[in-house]
Amino acid sequence: MSIEESKKIYCIGIGGVGLSALAQLLIDKGISVSGSDREASPVTKMLESMGVEVYIDEEVHIDEDCDICVFSIAIDENHPDRIRARELGITEMTYPEALGEISKEYYTIAVSGTHGKTTTTGMIADILIDAGLEPTVVVGSMLKKYSSNYIKGSGEILIVEACEYRKSFMNLNPDMIVITNIDEDHLDFYKDLNDIKSSFKEFVGKLDQKGTVVCNFCDDVVASVVDETFANIEDYSLVSLAKNPGVPGEHNIQNAKAAAAVAKLLSVGEKDIGDSISNFESTWRRLEEKGKMDSGTVVIDDYAHHPTEVRATLNTLREIVGEYKLVVVFQPHLYSRTKIFYKDFAKYLDIADKIILLPIYAAREKEDNDVNSEMIADLIDPEKVYLAENLEDGVNKIKELDLKENDIVVTMGAGDVYTIGERLV
Repeated sequence: MSIEESKKIYCIGIGGVGLSALAQLLIDKGISVSGSDREASPVTKMLESMGVEVYIDEEVHIDEDCDICVFSIAIDENHPDRIRARELGITEMTYPEALGEISKEYYTIAVSGTHGKTTTTGMIADILIDAGLEPTVVVGSMLKKYSSNYIKGSGEILIVEACEYRKSFMNLNPDMIVITNIDEDHLDFYKDLNDIKSSFKEFVGKLDQKGTVVCNFCDDVVASVVDETFANIEDYSLVSLAKNPGVPGEHNIQNAKAAAAVAKLLSVGEKDIGDSISNFESTWRRLEEKGKMDSGTVVIDDYAHHPTEVRATLNTLREIVGEYKLVVVFQPHLYSRTKIFYKDFAKYLDIADKIILLPIYAAREKEDNDVNSEMIADLIDPEKVYLAENLEDGVNKIKELDLKENDIVVTMGAGDVYTIGERLV
């Protein structure tokens, strides 16, 4: 059973950023959608407001008139709904597989890379929408301007965020691939950087002579991945921006160059590109200003969960804050990532004046008592670092600091650390 032939699809993990976008896309195709998730969230409530029946539990809800069961790659084969789907002979499909099938219908621009995928995807979307190309967009975060992770388009272009974890991006059928950068990450799946490069090389290998790779060819790691491609190579490092992006940081200038390179290939004018980039409003959890504390201290939230991202974000905020205090509340994400990168985390968190460390957010991993946030704290000046027992303790430790107007507090990590910022403002 294909998606085009389907009338009813059930999604396990429907509150996730990827599946929730897919659910909206399926609804726009006239397909009936229902699903389940472990927790209610603003995303599940949004889907319910669209008429989607969402179950907040891990019980059996899929029924025999369902055509396809789509599930997040975090859902294992023993989930009750997956077991029931197999009993009923219902087609099972991962989210990347479903998105890959849909990508066959469009001219697909796949935005890949270890860092900057979401922002670059958002920038490309903004430019092409402003230019009247009406793309369909599936992005790994909420675009602030549209308050959504999905944009319905009537044109022939699909812009998707292409994730390398477990080689998910290999399911896509791209016509253009953007590579922002390639770094060590997801080492619970990949062996090392060479293994990651091999995966990207395989992804680029999906392009033929009509395809295009947009990348920084001056980056030796990226260059070694694309050096054997049959596709055209567009070097975004050579792009000159007419205007600076509406979000700060050198890393966002690079993201903007990649987006501009894509737009130029699609015949968008330079002035239009500059206007869109300068008005870009960022995405949820990327240098997102949440508001101010009673003291006038600015509260910012950022998704950074890899040392390279931590360094880029804190260097950007260090420039903005100037002589005032910069406080970071960091929640390490995954035991495996912390075990590998704890020294680098300590090195880059030290850019801030004060560091509050939360317990590790385990996400998909089982508890590992040999890895903890203390490993990071032990490498930082004890006068600068505080260990918080939980989110509430993190809030209290911030309130104990003598913070004033123009100081900055940034909550950082891929877990639920962002809720601290919401409490502070």
